[in-house]
Amino acid sequence: MMSPRSLRRDSASGECWLVSPEAETVEVLRLSPEGAERAGLFGGGDRVHSELLPELELAVDRVFA
Repeated sequence: MMSPRSLRRDSASGECWLVSPEAETVEVLRLSPEGAERAGLFGGGDRVHSELLPELELAVDRVFA
């Protein structure tokens, strides 16, 4: 399990999705040398988008189906 505090600031990924099965949410973090910044928090009925992969769009309801 990874927490936002444990994310490496020099991460090459640039983006991290944290999935909470308990809350049925997906939190998207934007990573930079300055740290992690919340790009969005998505729940039921929402669609998650990736800034790194613009073609990727995912319905949160399907993640927990």
